[in-house]
Amino acid sequence: MTSYFEGKDKFGCAFANSDESVFFPHIRKSCEGFPFFAEVEKKSYCVLHCPVEDKGEDFNKALKQKIDNKDFNFCGFWFPDEIDFHGFTFDASVDCYKAYFNKAASFNYTTFSESADFRAVVFKKYCGFIGVKFKERVIFKDTSFFQDAYFTSSQYDKEAIFITTYFQKSSFFNDTHFAEKADFYNSQFLKRADFSRAVFVDSASFDRTHFFDECDFRYSVFGSYAYLRDSTFDLKVDFKFIEIHKDFELNFSTFKDSIVFSGIEFSMIRLSSIFSENARIIFESANIKFPKKAMFHSVTLCPSWFVNIDPREFIFTNVIWEKADGNNKNVLSEIEDLKDRRVSNPYRLLIIACNQLSVNAEENNRYEEASGFRRMVLETQRLERKEKQKIWLANFGHTFKREINLSNFFSYSGTAIKNSWSLIKTFPSDVLHFLYRIFSGYGERWFRAFCWLIAIWLIWAILYATPICDFIEKEKYSFSYWIGYSLNVITLQRPEPKPANAFTMIILGLEVLFAPLQAALLILAVRRKFMR
Repeated sequence: MTSYFEGKDKFGCAFANSDESVFFPHIRKSCEGFPFFAEVEKKSYCVLHCPVEDKGEDFNKALKQKIDNKDFNFCGFWFPDEIDFHGFTFDASVDCYKAYFNKAASFNYTTFSESADFRAVVFKKYCGFIGVKFKERVIFKDTSFFQDAYFTSSQYDKEAIFITTYFQKSSFFNDTHFAEKADFYNSQFLKRADFSRAVFVDSASFDRTHFFDECDFRYSVFGSYAYLRDSTFDLKVDFKFIEIHKDFELNFSTFKDSIVFSGIEFSMIRLSSIFSENARIIFESANIKFPKKAMFHSVTLCPSWFVNIDPREFIFTNVIWEKADGNNKNVLSEIEDLKDRRVSNPYRLLIIACNQLSVNAEENNRYEEASGFRRMVLETQRLERKEKQKIWLANFGHTFKREINLSNFFSYSGTAIKNSWSLIKTFPSDVLHFLYRIFSGYGERWFRAFCWLIAIWLIWAILYATPICDFIEKEKYSFSYWIGYSLNVITLQRPEPKPANAFTMIILGLEVLFAPLQAALLILAVRRKFMR
C-alpha cells in the first residue's frame, strides 16, 4: 500500500468512479468531497472505500462527518472495525450497496424511517438487526452473511426483500413481523434457519430456496399466500403449531428428511387448527425422499391437497379429514378446488389420491377413514362419467348437424351415431352403480343398507296384507302375522299360507331376491367399517 498526501490533484475514488457509477449516480455521490487516502493494487481510494484495516481513526472521522450531515449513502464503504448503531434512528434513506463490514456490525434496536438498501453487502462477522424497525422498504438482495445473522423481533412495515441472500451460519428471524411481502427467493441457508413465531401478514416467498440444515417455522403465522415451491430441505423442517390462512404451496420441492405439520389438542378439544377455512396445502410433484418421515398430527386436511403425490406411507395421527365422506356436495367442492388450482384431469387425479389415502388408512387400521376415501373414489367416478355424458350430449347435436348433408342424405357418414355407441355400452354399468350407491352408499354406509333392509321387510309385509296379494285362507291372518311372514321370507324360510295366484308368487319371489342382496350389502358395509 502506498500513501499519498490528502488533496492529490484530479483524484477520483476507484469505487465511486467504477463502471457501475455511470448507471447508478448514487455510487459516485457516496464519497463526494472526500480526498485521496491510499492506493491499493494500483487503484486510488478515499478513506471510506479503501479496503484496508489500518485506517480506523480516519475512517471514523469521515463516517461521523457523513452521519452528522444526515448523509447515509454508505455505498461500497469498507468498514475496518466494529460498527455499532444500537438504538440509532436513520431519518433519511440508507444506502449500503456493496458495503463491506470487516468486523461485527450491530444495528440492534435501530429505526429506519426511510428505505434501506443492503444489496450485495458482505457481513464477515457478527451481524445484528435485533428489534429493528423498518418503516419503509428494505432490500437485502445478494447479501452475504458469513457469521450468525440475528433479525430477532425485527419489524418490517413495508416490503422486505431477501432475494438470493447467502447465510453461511445460523440465521434467526424468530418473532419477526412482516406487514407486507417477504421475499426470500433463491436464498441459501447453510446452517439452521429459525423462523419460529414469525408473522407474515402478506405473502411469503421461499421459492427455490435451499435449506442445508434444520428449518424451524413453529408457531409462525402465514396470513396470506406462502410459496415454498421448488425449494430444497436437506434436514428436518418443522411446521408445528403454525397458522395458515391461504395457499401453502410446496409443489416441486424436495424434502430429504422429515417434514412435520402439527396442531394442538387437549382433552379431545381442538385448541388450535393450523389451517383456516380458506387455507389449503399443495404438495403437487413434491419429492419426499422418506415418506414415512412426513408427519401430520392433530390437523384438519382435505383429500385434494394430496393430488400428484403419493401419501401411502405418510404418518397421519389424530387427523380430521374434511370432505372425505363421499358426499356429492363435498366431492364437487374438491373438484372445484382442483379446477381453481388449474389441475389438469381433476377427476382422475382425485380418484388416484383417494385410493392412495385409502390404502394408507387401511394399512394403519383406520378402517372408517378408508371407507370414506373409497366412497370418494366411487362418487368421483360417477361424477366423471356424468361430466363426460354432458359433454357428449352438448356436442352430439352440433356434430350431427355438421356431418349430415340435407341436400344429399346418402352422403351422411353417421360418425356422430357411431361415436355414441361407447356411451350407450356404459348404460348397464351406470344403472348398477346407481343402485349400489342408493342402497348402500357403494357398500360403505351400513346404516343406509340397514334402513333399506328394514324398508324391504315392512313394504312387503304391507303388500302381503293388502288385496293386491292373494293367499290361501288369507282372511284368517292379521297384519301382525304378515310382518312375521315377511321376516320369514327374508330369512329364506317357507312360511304358510302359500300364494294363491301367479302374481302373488312373483311378489314373493322378488322379496326372496332383493332381501338377501340387501342383507349382503349390509354385511359388506359393516365389515368394511370395522375391519379390512
